[in-house]
Amino acid sequence: MSLLCTACGHKGPPLPPLVRIPSAPAELTAARRGDIVELRFSVPTTNTDGSRPANLERVDVYAFTGPDVRDEELLKREPTVASVPVKAPRDPDATVEPEESPEDLDPLEGAGLDQGATARVEEKLTAASLVPFDVAKKKTRKPTTTRRKARGWIRAAWHTCTKR
Repeated sequence: MSLLCTACGHKGPPLPPLVRIPSAPAELTAARRGDIVELRFSVPTTNTDGSRPANLERVDVYAFTGPDVRDEELLKREPTVASVPVKAPRDPDATVEPEESPEDLDPLEGAGLDQGATARVEEKLTAASLVPFDVAKKKTRKPTTTRRKARGWIRAAWHTCTKR
């Protein structure tokens, strides 16, 4: 009787699959001119591990007026100011490492900005947008037609949405 076993040769438990997370947008600037706030940033071209193209299909911009809160609390309040569509890779797992040439990659697809392009988001401040969030409340607000915007975009955060 014979028994044949195969393995990868590494000791330890199996590792979870690698998820490519896009880098944060670069060159982020915010400017307030009267009641208009303008935000500019470069759309990510790489993932956090340096591979490219970035695994994203849009960049969401969040803002609110109030004290510093954890990201989970911020996202519960849904203070989305804008969503910038970005051309995404056809296959998010088809990437090249930083030192490799991207010649064999499929072109990015979809509507939106090219990766590496400068995005511009402009928002008009209203009286309602200057009222701070009450972070002590446990209830979530009912959706309204006017969203709360940041006072001078005190806190501007981004959320890169990956394609899966």
